[in-house]
Amino acid sequence: MTALDDIDVVRLALGGIFALQSGNGLDPAEWAKRASDKTIKERGKKILLREAARMADGENIGEEMRYLVGVWCRQQLDDARPGRPDTFIKEIALCLAFYEKIHNNHTGKREAIIAELANEFGLKRRRVLAILGRLPR
Repeated sequence: MTALDDIDVVRLALGGIFALQSGNGLDPAEWAKRASDKTIKERGKKILLREAARMADGENIGEEMRYLVGVWCRQQLDDARPGRPDTFIKEIALCLAFYEKIHNNHTGKREAIIAELANEFGLKRRRVLAILGRLPR
C-alpha cells in the first residue's frame, strides 16, 4: 500500500464526493478498501482537529484544507442519523474498474471480467452484476 497525504486521508474520511477526489495513483480496489477502512476516519478526524487548532491559533493553512475543515465541522453539527454507512464508494470504484478493464481488454469475455472484479473487491458475483446492472448502457 502506498502512503497517503494528509489531504487524501481527510477526503477519504469525509466520504461522499470528497472521497472520489482522493486516491491518486491507486487502483480502484485499493481505493475502495481504504475508503471503507475505519482507521481512515480516525486519522482524518485527528488531522482535521489539528488543522482546526492551527486555524484557531491564527496560523495559515491551505485553502483546500480550510474548506475541508469547514465541511467536517458542518457534518459534525448536522450528522445525527444512525444506520449503516454508505457503500457507494465501493460501488463507484467497482464501476471505474469495470470500465477500465473493458477499455484495456477489448477481447476479454465479460463473464471473466466480472469474476475478476468479484475476486478483487471481495464481493459475490451476483452483487457485482447488480451494481453493474444499474450502469447506463
